[in-house]
Amino acid sequence: MKYSNIPIILSFIFIANTVYAGPCDDYPYFHQQKYFELLPDGKMKILVTAREDIAVNDAGIVTVAMETAGELARAEMSRFMLEETGRYCESTDTTTQTITYAVDENSPNKNTQIERIKERVCSLANATSALLTGVYEVARCVQVNEEPRVVYITVGVSPDSQDAAARLSEQTNDSLNRSTRPQGTLRPGQEDQGSSGGGSLNRDYDRKDTEGLKKF
Repeated sequence: MKYSNIPIILSFIFIANTVYAGPCDDYPYFHQQKYFELLPDGKMKILVTAREDIAVNDAGIVTVAMETAGELARAEMSRFMLEETGRYCESTDTTTQTITYAVDENSPNKNTQIERIKERVCSLANATSALLTGVYEVARCVQVNEEPRVVYITVGVSPDSQDAAARLSEQTNDSLNRSTRPQGTLRPGQEDQGSSGGGSLNRDYDRKDTEGLKKF
């Protein structure tokens, strides 16, 4: 009896052409992205994301990459609020590669929605220094077992932090000094999942934590 090798060959072809998705392939934000969403109560959701490549799968190197990505995200938030809001607020252009507006793309009122978001962002720029003290990590994704090895860190300023920032800005005249030192922390109750281990190729693991976005 002769058996056909076609099913076996087809199986090998299928396996060879299968694309294995890494845990960060569907991460909702990208490097240097500013995400703005106007909430029903008139407050803003402001998120900034940074990416850092991981050279090798080593726990110590992964930890450094996570710290670097967090610093880059906070620096990007600070740079935008301190240096770019003037140009941003004067511009009439509603399209940009690094700013995402949470609006209905199919709505005839899309541009009106974007203008409302811009107005809110520009009004918050008056309390930038105090606003930046409320920046903390809200989501992360670490991918070390698939190429590319990478970490994404997303930081944000919650609506509650915006209120606190506004009050704080009214109570101090030293805003410029504070604005150069934004304090980013994890949301209370959110554990730091980074490993502090070192050594030669102390392998780390993939993980994605976006639970903070649900509470944001």
